[in-house]
Amino acid sequence: MAKLTLDQKITKVTEQIAKEEKNIEESKERIKKLNAELKTLQTEKEHSFANDIIKLMKANGLSQEQLLAQLKAQATNDSSSALSSLSDDNTSGSSSSY
Repeated sequence: MAKLTLDQKITKVTEQIAKEEKNIEESKERIKKLNAELKTLQTEKEHSFANDIIKLMKANGLSQEQLLAQLKAQATNDSSSALSSLSDDNTSGSSSSY
C-alpha cells in the first residue's frame, strides 16, 4: 500500500472534519425537533390535567370560583401551619450563642 502524501493526509483530515461538522448540524436539527415535540407533549399533558380538573369540578358540582376559594383557604391553612411549625421549632430548640 502506497504511503499518502502530506497533501493527501491534509485533504483526508479536512474531509473528516467536514463530515463530523455535518453530523453535528444534523444532530442539532434533531435536538430542535425533539425539543419541539417535548414542548407539545408537555402542553398536551397540561391541557389534559386541566380537563380532568374541569371534569371533577362538574362531577362534584363546583364552580370555578368555589374551587379557587377552597384552594385559597387550603393554601392559607397550609402556610399558617408551616409558620406555626417554624415558630414552634425556634422556641423549643436550644439557643446557641454566636
